Amino acid sequence: MPKPSLKTRLKRWWNYSQLSRRGRSAAEYARARNTPGMIFDDFGRALGRSIAAKDYDWGLSLAATPVNIVRYFEFDFVARHLPAPTDGSRWLDVSSPRLFSMWASRTFPQASVRFANPDPADANATKYLASCAGIDRLSIDGAEVAALRGSGPYQAIWSISVIEHIDGAYTDADAMRWLYNELAPGGRLLVTLPVDRVYREDFRPVDHYNGVQHVNEKGEIFFARFYDLAHLQRRVLDAMPKPPDAIEFWGEKVAGRYAAYEKRWIRDGLRCTVDDAREIADHYQSYPDWASMPGSGIVGLRYDKPA
Repeated sequence: MPKPSLKTRLKRWWNYSQLSRRGRSAAEYARARNTPGMIFDDFGRALGRSIAAKDYDWGLSLAATPVNIVRYFEFDFVARHLPAPTDGSRWLDVSSPRLFSMWASRTFPQASVRFANPDPADANATKYLASCAGIDRLSIDGAEVAALRGSGPYQAIWSISVIEHIDGAYTDADAMRWLYNELAPGGRLLVTLPVDRVYREDFRPVDHYNGVQHVNEKGEIFFARFYDLAHLQRRVLDAMPKPPDAIEFWGEKVAGRYAAYEKRWIRDGLRCTVDDAREIADHYQSYPDWASMPGSGIVGLRYDKPA
């Protein structure tokens, strides 16, 4: 591929610099309002700058939008509940957004972190970016949840907004049970899921996960399910051998805010997501329970396996 002209490269640099400036401003605004997950904003921006030396587009995109929308809460939830690592700790990330495992691998050298993702494009991109960033202790492979059975024991397993995408040969309930079974005695499972006032399943015309999801009779591709309390109980909580040891809810302050954001995201891409920290700071908050939430959001679940 021919090298872009100097004019093209300068234009790209200018566009990215403007977006990065907006992103940093949004982050400063969110930090002043005690928005959760800001350590990941800092980590991602620094990581993006280091990657930019080897891959300009990947690096500057990450530096402009290091954390996407509700990941601010999800990353914060999992980080706060991670067990203290010891030498030889084995940790497993099941297909979460890659930034979290890159952070965990760099922050906790005592633990070996395995990142399993059956989407080949995403797994390969994670390998590439980890290599560009010099993160060489993160093990990355393409195993799906079913293939992880028997690979334990792990002292910690986390799966950030993944279980809701599972459909087909096995279910979300199967995945929850299997992951819990792979914990070492005293180990911890951390999972986040999307919730809403009414249960729904989202099918899309575009394959976001490169052949991993099933196709319905209309030719639409399954994307995710959004749990109401009854479906969360039946499909997830009832599948487990014990109640969660911790449960937290976080979501939009006004119903419909996330749906409007998603439309802007699809339309504008990076020009929308650079303001994610400000969006989260202004329009989302924690809730004591599902009943208190006016619209969509996230639930964080922690399960501790008895020692």
